[in-house]
Amino acid sequence: MKAFCFECSKAHVLKVKTSTSPFVLGGFQDWSKALEKLEKHNVSADHRNAAVALRGFLLTKSISSVMKSAFSEAQQKAVRCLETIVTTILYLAAQGLAFRGNDADQGNFVKLLELRAKDLSEMKDWLQRKRDYTSPEIQNEIIEIAALIVETSLVERIRAAGPFTLMSDETTDISKVEQLSTCIRIAENLQPKEIFLGFSATSSTTGEAISGILLKKLEDLNIDVHRCRAQTYDGASNMSGVVNRVQARIQQVEPRAQYVHCANHLLNLALQNATNESHLLRTAMEIAHEVAKMFAESAKRTDMLYSAAKELDVIPASVPMFCATRWVAREATLKGILVMYGPIMSCLEEIADGDSWRGQDVAVKAAGLLANMKKTTTYFGLLVARTVLGACEDLATALQSSSLLFPEVDSALVVLQAQLTKMEGKFMDELWKTAKKVETELSLQEPSPRRARQPTPKTQERGAVADSEMPVSERAVNDGKVAIQKVCKHIHARFTSDGFKFVTRANRVLLAAAKEEDVDTEDVKQIVIYLRDDLDIDKFTRHLHNLASIRSKDHPLNSKDLSVDEIIDAVARAMEKLLVILVSIATTERSFSALRRLKNWLRNSISQSRLNHLAMLHVHQELTEQIDPRAIMKAFIQANSQRKEVFGIF
Repeated sequence: MKAFCFECSKAHVLKVKTSTSPFVLGGFQDWSKALEKLEKHNVSADHRNAAVALRGFLLTKSISSVMKSAFSEAQQKAVRCLETIVTTILYLAAQGLAFRGNDADQGNFVKLLELRAKDLSEMKDWLQRKRDYTSPEIQNEIIEIAALIVETSLVERIRAAGPFTLMSDETTDISKVEQLSTCIRIAENLQPKEIFLGFSATSSTTGEAISGILLKKLEDLNIDVHRCRAQTYDGASNMSGVVNRVQARIQQVEPRAQYVHCANHLLNLALQNATNESHLLRTAMEIAHEVAKMFAESAKRTDMLYSAAKELDVIPASVPMFCATRWVAREATLKGILVMYGPIMSCLEEIADGDSWRGQDVAVKAAGLLANMKKTTTYFGLLVARTVLGACEDLATALQSSSLLFPEVDSALVVLQAQLTKMEGKFMDELWKTAKKVETELSLQEPSPRRARQPTPKTQERGAVADSEMPVSERAVNDGKVAIQKVCKHIHARFTSDGFKFVTRANRVLLAAAKEEDVDTEDVKQIVIYLRDDLDIDKFTRHLHNLASIRSKDHPLNSKDLSVDEIIDAVARAMEKLLVILVSIATTERSFSALRRLKNWLRNSISQSRLNHLAMLHVHQELTEQIDPRAIMKAFIQANSQRKEVFGIF
């Protein structure tokens, strides 16, 4: 059994102090009086010198190693803190939440970092640093990097897709800045996709200014405008005019960019025109608007209404204000008024006769509304108006889909026309019976028959005949039928624009070919003329004849799961053009909802650049959530040498 001195042996091995002691060489094995000999070695000069030399060597080595290790660890901690900052920014941007607050109440960004610091110990110390990389300037830089990653991904998809449709709309934000939203519709594997590309501030809404912004946007993103096959806007004159307006100026650059009026706006215009021409609908809408306004403008009157509903044992229903832009959405107001008809009349009577409102304009207004609501024809008019808007709701819902296909719109139009036509028959008589039933329950009054009236000379020139006296019920039902006819007429007139005609023609040709039916050669010719050098007419015609043989009966041509491989080349490219032509700008209008969330009265000083980048991250939330934070961190750190020292080289 041998014994060695650790310190002397270690010093000897490291060559910092050589020794010939048996405690180093060979080992100590003389165990007689071993305790005295061990004690003697422990206090010997050789042992002390070896211990001092060993400690000095290890200390010198540790300083260099510790400094290097500490620097590396500090960089690793900094990277973890930066990753926390980046992921926090991505979360707030994707959710559309505010970042900053005022002095009294720090914003979501700082508070969220402090919350996350409870799970990340180094983050707490990091936030105490003078330079913690959380300033608004740093936020903007990280947000911009993330937005560019999303934008690059979207632009690559647009370039790869080929033909596209351009759509745009403008609105005024909370700080009275005109914001232009730009979107693109493409077809990926014959699946339509609509892509939001951001907001652009403009001080002018002329056709020249807006078209210039749109063309500059495409140029900056390196998207070839000559691939544009359609453009869709609302019906404003600055957008849809044929001379020097947006659609005309875009067509000067790319003549194949067919203009298609937004179908949602067409539906609104059709309902608006029909209402203006129908006395029954116009009166019902005006009364409904004033009733909703009466209660929406006063919390006190709203409370009265719900109290009256409770007293009359009526299940309370809201009576919202009319939607300013979407006419179909007004059906909710009409529904609320019909449900709350009794409580509304009770409240109007109290307001008109009560001491609290005596002498006020609201009392006079309430009295007028009450007089109208006591008429059976008013209730009937509200029923007809609600029925019309309810029938249009399915079409309006379909038009809001970002994956909308024209066959779906065409089918919805056919169904709507059938429903409206059906209402012209016995259905209108049933509505009048419903109104008469309510007349008994709520003590309404059927107005006196209108006296016969002779048309004026001017109306006689237009073919008007004498207005004969007829029973109120017959006149009301007739007015209801006329209202339905007006709606049908204007919907048909609005949905026959050139853009809709082309899409209808293309859809008809493809479906006829798939069913082995005769294809109208004039339709084929017009498609090829419209698409110009996109298609070869002889090749396209030959391929149409072969189309039916590659289709199965249980796999219709207009199904959404169609793959490019299943259709021969020329027909597939025709389908692409058909799919990219959209009929609604609902995606651009949805972007306005994001705009209202991002730029509100608490955040109205947000810069245009930050607003646009946040909008990209918020609207494309699914892409934002897929971003690798380390990709953002790499671009951020490599921006300057100081960051490389703090975070290391990625």
